[in-house]
Amino acid sequence: MLFFLPLFCLAIVRGWLMPLPGSFTLDETGTLSFVNASFQDVLARVPGTIQSPLYILALWLWAQLFGLSEVSLRLPSVLAALGAAWYLYRLARRWDSPFTGLSAALLFLALPANIELFTQARQYSLAALAATFAACHLDLWLVSPRWPHCLSIAFALALLAHLHPLNAGFGLAIVVAVALPCPLRRLFLPAPQVATLFLLPLLLALPVFPQYLSNFRASDVFIYTPRPALADWSFLWENISPSGNLLLALLLAAVFFRTRFSPPVLPLARFRLLLLWLTLPPFFVFVFSRLSSPVFALRYFATAFPAFALLLVFALRLLQPHRARRIALACFVLLSVAAAWSSALWPQPGAFRAASLAIEQSAPPPSTPVLFNAGFIEGNALAFLQDPQYSHFLRAPLHPYPVPGRILLLPKHLTPTTQPYVDQLLAPLQQEPRIFIYSSDPHWHQHLRLHFGKSWYATSPHPYITDLRRLPSSTDNK
Repeated sequence: MLFFLPLFCLAIVRGWLMPLPGSFTLDETGTLSFVNASFQDVLARVPGTIQSPLYILALWLWAQLFGLSEVSLRLPSVLAALGAAWYLYRLARRWDSPFTGLSAALLFLALPANIELFTQARQYSLAALAATFAACHLDLWLVSPRWPHCLSIAFALALLAHLHPLNAGFGLAIVVAVALPCPLRRLFLPAPQVATLFLLPLLLALPVFPQYLSNFRASDVFIYTPRPALADWSFLWENISPSGNLLLALLLAAVFFRTRFSPPVLPLARFRLLLLWLTLPPFFVFVFSRLSSPVFALRYFATAFPAFALLLVFALRLLQPHRARRIALACFVLLSVAAAWSSALWPQPGAFRAASLAIEQSAPPPSTPVLFNAGFIEGNALAFLQDPQYSHFLRAPLHPYPVPGRILLLPKHLTPTTQPYVDQLLAPLQQEPRIFIYSSDPHWHQHLRLHFGKSWYATSPHPYITDLRRLPSSTDNK
């Protein structure tokens, strides 16, 4: 504990506590737009989006008790990530040793990709917790098939289905792990428990399936999103940097401490479970994005992130003697923390907070048009742009960080479908003396500058903001 305690404190404080007061990200403002409403409004708005009703309602209850600040809404995600680290520790300890268990939990908390995703006020940290909880009980159930383990797995799978439909990739890994022969268990698993394990999650997830189906059929939302290429399948590419840190630590330990390598003793069945857990969730998302809606993104692999930490810890387990593992693990954590460090000790105002402050400092009149594009993919759908019930979601970054002016919503992309809407939106603005463009997409700034022409001059007080002002005409100068 004297070795692990400083490393855990460093990883948790720097990675998981210091970012909490920072500005909400785009997706987090979408969460806030649902939570910052009455209970009736939450029930009315959630069915029209891909948001998890269960997570939104749970976070709404949390917000009623602890408020809507950045720290308050992110704290449940941090607690869920710590819970995932705990179950990862239990699983790795059972597979090898207490040192391996603590190393797995520490690596999980030190990976920059985990810190970036699981500190957000989103449901992905809870998905990682549910997946680790299910894997831990699956390992116990395969050895000793008892009802408590079976029901724990089933409820965890149902929770994953309620959090996001693409979590079905982890369920597929569970199905394959149960179907394959396993020398750790009896020849046959009890049929009632197997039936319960497969059927109970489906029954519990039935209420949310219609919402997911209706949203994935909204082709006008996803049609302009590129489909993933074959090289994009493995989310491991997103972790090249932290993996390189670990490999560098292994190399340094091997060179300076006369290290030898010996393979860890891991039963084939458990190694197979680790590979299924690591590969099938991203593969499922890849296939779904190729064949159906292109929703390929790193956050949908959240259920596989704990398995990646396990893979790294068993790579670390190759090192002999024991002292070399400690040095390599400490080097990895220090390198990861150094990579995540910034010039400022505490977080600076984030993009949306700083952008709203830039407009506020310009002190425009309340009637000044603000052409706003947050960047939500739902902005491709005219229903979201024109229906007040759904346009509330597209204004999500303006709820915690409001700006003065008259908000006019831009679509995410300028497409043949959205072009008439944009033309109608911009036509009355030619006579305005001043216009703000507020968008995270630089293409909108370029397009609108060209649209309004040389009779306007532009300044940019923030990368998201363009301040357009009409030049005085020759008649006005006279």
